[in-house]
Amino acid sequence: MNFSKESILMELGSITAGPCVSVYLPKFHGKRSCRESTIRFKNMRKAAEKSLRRGYGNDLASRVMAPLDHLAQDLSFWNGQDAGVALYSAPGFFKLIHANGSFEAGSSVSERFHIKPLIFDFQGLDRYFVLALSLKQVRLFKGDRHGLMPIVIPESLGGLDDYSEPRHHERHVTAVSGGRGFQASGKRAGVIFHNYNDVDGKRKVDVERYFGAVDSVIRKLVGGPPVCPVILAALPEHQSAFRAHTKLTDLVKEGMRHVTDNMTVGEIAKEAKKIMNPYFQSLYAKSVSEYVDAKEIGVASDRLHTIGRALHQGRVKQLLIEQGRRVGGKLDSDGGRIEFGDMQDPNVNDLLDDFASVTAMHSGSVVVVPRENMPTTTGVAAIFRY
Repeated sequence: MNFSKESILMELGSITAGPCVSVYLPKFHGKRSCRESTIRFKNMRKAAEKSLRRGYGNDLASRVMAPLDHLAQDLSFWNGQDAGVALYSAPGFFKLIHANGSFEAGSSVSERFHIKPLIFDFQGLDRYFVLALSLKQVRLFKGDRHGLMPIVIPESLGGLDDYSEPRHHERHVTAVSGGRGFQASGKRAGVIFHNYNDVDGKRKVDVERYFGAVDSVIRKLVGGPPVCPVILAALPEHQSAFRAHTKLTDLVKEGMRHVTDNMTVGEIAKEAKKIMNPYFQSLYAKSVSEYVDAKEIGVASDRLHTIGRALHQGRVKQLLIEQGRRVGGKLDSDGGRIEFGDMQDPNVNDLLDDFASVTAMHSGSVVVVPRENMPTTTGVAAIFRY
């Protein structure tokens, strides 16, 4: 995580004088989705307020809910949302964070903020792009575990016909980079067209010019941080030509080796998921492997009490926590002692959130891992500094 993300987690983790209200909203599109999201938010707000009043009294509940009440009436905010939103409110504290992807809808009230969904969003390990490339058009989609969302491509990009002489000169296209392979001059740069012998020399030059413009525009649209993998959907011969000289550094090795012009977004998403699942599994496998290796030499554990003491001593280097898992309890500042409790009680925290907050406060890294990839049954795994 970069400094800004670390600072956000440290800021949220520093709020230990509850009650702390955390609200997560998914991304939405269109007026209908906007109305649905406002209704969902108001329902979650009511549930949080009820819990606050029961556990902390009316006066404190009113103070904590005031920023959320104001936001519920702000139509300009709701009309302008196209990403997931995280809201955090506590006495004298309020923070709103826009997601890079989306969130599962949910809210919680406890003595610490519920930050695991935010950490998972920061990781970006479930996000990717799909570049659907043909000689007729270019489409770009941003994907995550919730599906695909089209990204607007500049109309000036066009298709291959717009890069054929003399049209190319009429369009005044400036997007083509002058890097290796693709050249702004439009001269051939040695692109290899496998299985492309039926295309004459002039056609190859046009295709090279077109792919060069696509490469330059797409790199600007998918540029990080965070950097996300890109699936290329194109015919085999176009895959070879585009990959030979693109400057995109995160093209997934396996692509969709056919034209997707007539496929729906849902059909493309289904095929993309088959490609990305093994890719993401390999990313989680790296963290899991590091934990297994560390445990073999005695510098890792999945025992809650052991991790609690290590957190108090600032010894946790990396913390793996199970996505969606919640353990009712508190991490006491007295020697890292753990007290278990009922999550229905607003005075009881999610112990895994406490673990994540303290890890971030001591400059450790936190990785939220899907249940199927988690190497332990306790919902947590820690690698120690010593």
